[in-house]
Amino acid sequence: MIPEWQDRLQEETVETAERLNKLNKFMTTEHFYKLPRVEKDLLYEQQRTMSKLVQVLGKRCEIYGLKLK
Repeated sequence: MIPEWQDRLQEETVETAERLNKLNKFMTTEHFYKLPRVEKDLLYEQQRTMSKLVQVLGKRCEIYGLKLK
């Protein structure tokens, strides 16, 4: 059994990756392209930030040999 904090790390990694995938999917829709420029710019920034977070969390999981669910 893995420690509780490692379980939370796995969950956070998976959940963040899922949210990022949903954002990426939204950014391919017509609705996204109709948004004002300022909103699109903020969503692009959010996408970059979430991508970096997923990378960092994934590296942490890798260090501890955790498999993502």
